[in-house]
Amino acid sequence: PFMAEAYPYAYQANVFIGYDDFKDFSIKLSKTEEVEFVVATYFVTLWMSKLMMQHHEEQQRRLKVLYFVQDYEPWFPLSGINKYAARYSYVAMHHSGVRIVSYSSWVRDKIFQEHGVPSYHVDTHASTFRHFAPEYSGQSSGAVYVAELSKLRSQRMQKVKAQQLDVALMLRPDTPRRGLDRSISFIKSLLKLNKRFKESVLKLHTFGCTQEQFDEVTKSQAGINWDQDVSHHGVLNRKEMHEKLKVFYIFVDLSIWQAFGFTALEGMLLGTVPVVPGSSGLSKYIVIHRQTGIVVERTDPKNVDDYVGAVMSLCTNRHLFRVIQGNAMDIARGFGSSRTAKSWETQLFSAELNSGKDGGETCLAQRS
Repeated sequence: PFMAEAYPYAYQANVFIGYDDFKDFSIKLSKTEEVEFVVATYFVTLWMSKLMMQHHEEQQRRLKVLYFVQDYEPWFPLSGINKYAARYSYVAMHHSGVRIVSYSSWVRDKIFQEHGVPSYHVDTHASTFRHFAPEYSGQSSGAVYVAELSKLRSQRMQKVKAQQLDVALMLRPDTPRRGLDRSISFIKSLLKLNKRFKESVLKLHTFGCTQEQFDEVTKSQAGINWDQDVSHHGVLNRKEMHEKLKVFYIFVDLSIWQAFGFTALEGMLLGTVPVVPGSSGLSKYIVIHRQTGIVVERTDPKNVDDYVGAVMSLCTNRHLFRVIQGNAMDIARGFGSSRTAKSWETQLFSAELNSGKDGGETCLAQRS
């Protein structure tokens, strides 16, 4: 989407071609002689794309391949050959001339630490841009973006005086690294502390799983009236998430690790203060502790006291909250589509990549 936002006319002219599966990839590769770049976004598609390219020998000689790593995939719940392939992909592709690219400094550092393989950083963007200017109408969309953000900033800053702040967190029982047990402990501790106040200082919201999953997870958790104390919003699509982030005031990420943290970044843009783990790409260069959010450095994975303390400090100190909220909106505003597009241009058209040492044209990219 960021290419469509940054280059709407080039996008409409099919300069950027997406492929959905390997059959689609092979067809487009054979029919599109102008293709010069292939961008894979997952280790499975990376290996398969390389294999498919062997059937197009003439194009293979001039194609430049990039591996866009969005997470540290060896830590995914994989088994057998997939687990081996995920771990081996970095070294194998690096030695075969594939350039490894990531928008997360955390992922970049992890790949080098575990595999000794260098990778390159690209800036990310908050995808909420397209909800402000969905038609990609060239330069005018940028004007809409700035005007809408300025209006929203004023509205959000004025409403902080509300007695309760809306606090949200993600529950994903099927994804172990999202820390379900820790999330339940956090909810219990936070609600218990909140009830000590004469007037409640927060309202708790959850999202990320179905109502059936939520009921299954919470039915054995005594001491909380889940229907009354927690508002569950189910599984949200991007547009629904965008609307919720304009209402929430604090977003808490209790993940064991977070390669980047798009929800937190998009929340910052919309006036939601992030509370994120230290093992996060977001905490490396966007969330500055107590300036644009709260960074929680965990020493005990089971201990949620620091998270609870961080949220309560924001709820009870509205001056601190307003300062962080304003800073967060300002810094996130700089992560627009044009910034990401320029960062990708550097990778796609770098001298090293085009000379073959590291690894209008058309870019063939896997949809993700």
